[in-house]
Amino acid sequence: VDLAGRTRMLDVGGGPGTYASLFAKKHAPLRVQLIELPGVAEIAKEIVAEMGCADRVTVLSGSYDHTTRTWEFGAAQAKERKPAMKGDGAVTTIAFAPDGKSLAAGGQAFRFRTFDVGGGGLLAHFVGHAGTINRLAYAPDGSTIASTSIDKTLRLWDVKTGKGVTSITSFEANVNSVAYSPDGKH
Repeated sequence: VDLAGRTRMLDVGGGPGTYASLFAKKHAPLRVQLIELPGVAEIAKEIVAEMGCADRVTVLSGSYDHTTRTWEFGAAQAKERKPAMKGDGAVTTIAFAPDGKSLAAGGQAFRFRTFDVGGGGLLAHFVGHAGTINRLAYAPDGSTIASTSIDKTLRLWDVKTGKGVTSITSFEANVNSVAYSPDGKH
């Protein structure tokens, strides 16, 4: 895989962190964010630390226990950053802001929230879907977040205000994925 010029990688459902660590080792400027369920994240944090990639691989877990957690790596072992970011429904999708300082987490509560990655504090909440949130994606400039849902909609949100910018409601089925073009225009 040619990752020339790339500095960030998101590994969703990345398992125990082996591939994330190998990519980080092979591509020196690359920083990897690995998202997994809590049980697998426990294993991943150990493997990432053992492979010497703790400075460039961040492990994050989202769960049906309504929490989103990030992990810190020390010299001896990994530990959970405090506090866990608590939602009010099962967390089924997570997206990092382009600057890596915040993340959006959503799921079965029909809404999503943004959190400060460093301290875990709530930044904003976004309400408007009528079903489980399937996917979230930040625009490359970090100004908007796109969300999709089983309610057959795609919505764009202003990150600073938490207000909806626009929505597309003409889909005939669940909308399961979303991505921005690299320039953010599409």
